[in-house]
Amino acid sequence: MGKVIGVIGLGRFGSSIAKTLYELGHKVLAIDSNIANVEHISNYVTWARQIEYTIDGFKECGIVDCDTVVIAIGHSLQENILVTMMMKELKIKNLIVRSIDDIHTAILQKIGVDRIINPEVTMGTRLANQIVSSDILELIEISPEFCVDQIKATKEMFGRSLADLNLRKRYEVVVIAIKRKDKLIIIPPKEEKIQEEDLLIVILRTANLKSLMKLVKE
Repeated sequence: MGKVIGVIGLGRFGSSIAKTLYELGHKVLAIDSNIANVEHISNYVTWARQIEYTIDGFKECGIVDCDTVVIAIGHSLQENILVTMMMKELKIKNLIVRSIDDIHTAILQKIGVDRIINPEVTMGTRLANQIVSSDILELIEISPEFCVDQIKATKEMFGRSLADLNLRKRYEVVVIAIKRKDKLIIIPPKEEKIQEEDLLIVILRTANLKSLMKLVKE
């Protein structure tokens, strides 16, 4: 009996995986945010769904019932990472994620992905920049212009909402998740209040690192 496999991201790579799995006798749930991609593959898989990439959207389309989920998104690093974090939040049993490059692979490893695949030929090795201090735990460069960082909440942040902190406007810092003990809050709402020992996962411009250093030391 075939497995139930979800494929998220229906570009050429994702579509090829979905079609092949279906031909091999598996039940395939093919998902994309682009309706054209969904319509193109609808006759070659078990189910094809166009959804917004949100926790509720994934729950409603039945992704949690899959034995394995493949994230094949390759056009957007941020979207790939956010969807991966959502799958971890939903406790997907077996998660396979497409990596765009070596740095992306490092990020996925830290998120705890079961298996990482890179279909492209790597043109060169880009190393992650790491900063070790009591406040900035680690920096990962995802491009010359942007980086993903994990910072520890300061006393001045405790009890304040993300809207009150207004990090996007003040420092051009986007909070994409909050690690709170064993819980991971994906795309936290602006009303979310920071608690002691929270870790903020953020995306920011590399040029704004000095501002971030100032933030965590205030």
